[in-house]
Amino acid sequence: MILDGSDTTAVHLTWLLSLLVNHADVMDRLRHEIDSKVGGRWVEDDDVKDMPYLHAVVKETLRLYPPLPAYAPHATTEDCKVGGYDIPRGTHLYVNAWKVHRDSRIWSDPDEFRPQRFLPAADAAGRGKHYEFVPFGGGRRACIGSAYAMQATYLIIARLVQGFNFATPSNGRLDMSEAEKKKKKKINRMGHKRGSYSSSSVNKLFSWVRKQSMKVKLFLGLITALAALLALSRSVKDRNQFFVAAEAIHFAGILVLIYKLIRKKSCSGLSLRSQELTALFLAIRLYCSFIMEADIHTLLDFVTLLSTLWVMYMIRFKLKYTYMAELDKTPLYYIIVPAAVLAVLVHPYSHLNINIHRVAWAFCVYLESVAVLPQLRMMQKAKLIEPFTAHYVFALGVARFLECAHWIIQIYESGGKYLYLVGSGYLWVPAIYAAEMVQTFILADFCYYYVKSVMSGKLLETLQSPV
Repeated sequence: MILDGSDTTAVHLTWLLSLLVNHADVMDRLRHEIDSKVGGRWVEDDDVKDMPYLHAVVKETLRLYPPLPAYAPHATTEDCKVGGYDIPRGTHLYVNAWKVHRDSRIWSDPDEFRPQRFLPAADAAGRGKHYEFVPFGGGRRACIGSAYAMQATYLIIARLVQGFNFATPSNGRLDMSEAEKKKKKKINRMGHKRGSYSSSSVNKLFSWVRKQSMKVKLFLGLITALAALLALSRSVKDRNQFFVAAEAIHFAGILVLIYKLIRKKSCSGLSLRSQELTALFLAIRLYCSFIMEADIHTLLDFVTLLSTLWVMYMIRFKLKYTYMAELDKTPLYYIIVPAAVLAVLVHPYSHLNINIHRVAWAFCVYLESVAVLPQLRMMQKAKLIEPFTAHYVFALGVARFLECAHWIIQIYESGGKYLYLVGSGYLWVPAIYAAEMVQTFILADFCYYYVKSVMSGKLLETLQSPV
């Protein structure tokens, strides 16, 4: 039994240590619990029973990476019902523990590493009684060595964390994606979701597009964009509605984040720095809008700003233990300073040499065009995109496309004269157009993969292209 269990224990310890390296806050909290319990001496077997966070970390790792993702078949000894299906006697049933442990109907944020879900005060602390948590099987056929394996793991991890500091050479994220992909590939062979083959034509289309040269891809993208612009120009007569729709979609994206934070109790995958930049340009735009033109835009900016501030509060205080600060390192001054300098140089026309309101308006326009960069960089570093965050960024992409469409249509319909209507030195309107184009292109790649994944019936898992 000990020899047979050594391999699974070693694999489990590998996953456990990798998760601790990638979640320094969890390792710090675990080390604090150990030090507060035993002081300066080494942890012993009798100590671990009084370390609830240690138990939670080990159990959460077992939930994400069970030692045997798929168990040996079990034969029914009599007719029975499972999940509403009639199972005749003698049927061989396979238990897919990987799928059970990542079922979103049972576990909130099932793909996230959240040890707190197994703390005594959490609802999941006693799970396993009803087979939601079955790392060692369940019932009479459960692994007889599970108690020994758990006790050994508790002691090994406690002593390792107590005696060593674990980190990568560059303090970067430990990439375990290759190992996880191999594991997922084996598990997914057991079955497919109903309807997963219905989008084969879509998959073939995207596969064909991927095989084309870059020139062909750019041409196809241009044709698609022109078709969308033509449809918008014919269907929307009041051009001001483009901005109203863009601001409303941005607010809808914030509502998605609010739902995630309230329902999932996690801010994993969200960039606090992008939210701070968003709040900054919204606050300035709200002030300028109130001074210049109090209308529907002012109202939309106000509710969006309040929602963004609430999201920032939740990330910084209420859900800070789930915030991936180690991946959100983009210096804010890299973005704010260039936008401020450009705003002083190029801003709307004023009879004064410098009008602070017009400079502020230009600053918020430039800042908005690049505020999403920290979020995209964070997604790229994380190697895994959280679904609700993907919905939010896609909403930003749609909003930016509508704003960019407004400027393109106006320039086209005026024969280019619109470029010279406003601005000191005729630079302001071209600068707005350039800012909108920059943000549109920043988000275009993400939106392409997002639409592709949705049409294929899958979740967008990684951000493939550099930002």
